[in-house]
Amino acid sequence: LFPMMFCAGVWLPVQAMPALLQRIVEVTPFGAASQLLDQAAAGDWPSVAGLMLVALWAVALTAAAVRWFRWQ
Repeated sequence: LFPMMFCAGVWLPVQAMPALLQRIVEVTPFGAASQLLDQAAAGDWPSVAGLMLVALWAVALTAAAVRWFRWQ
């Protein structure tokens, strides 16, 4: 959880990160969601690529939850 919060820019702003870390942050679940929320807060329409990335993470994490946590 803490590494994912780091990737969302909670402890260190994304703009202050090195370029390589910025690229990694763009594809993590919290980082992608954070970017979409920033775009929406600025009054811009979220990018299609960002929306697709968040949807892909949602499907992948849901599949992992179904696989690893069996509710009965």
